[in-house]
Amino acid sequence: MEDWDCEHKNPALFDELMAEFAECWKASDANADGLLNSEEFKVFMTKTNANQMKRYGEAKMPDAADVGKWYNAYNTLTSGCDGISMADMKTADGILKRIATV
Repeated sequence: MEDWDCEHKNPALFDELMAEFAECWKASDANADGLLNSEEFKVFMTKTNANQMKRYGEAKMPDAADVGKWYNAYNTLTSGCDGISMADMKTADGILKRIATV
């Protein structure tokens, strides 16, 4: 799989991945409120997993319990807000990048 640092190493790939992310987000946000509730997040994860399969030939879709754990973790990033925003996803991505490089 491509390096998480493709934003700097391959800006064209980064733009492509961000467009793919935005498309998955929009298609998953059934009520178009800009947030993903738990059911919408499951759809988002399934769509993202399918994109990874197409791009890399492999993907590891977490089981339903793990998807629930990911949702709950992301949902804590903005207090007082029920649902995951794109900003929450960006914050989580930054955290995961720091963990992966330790």
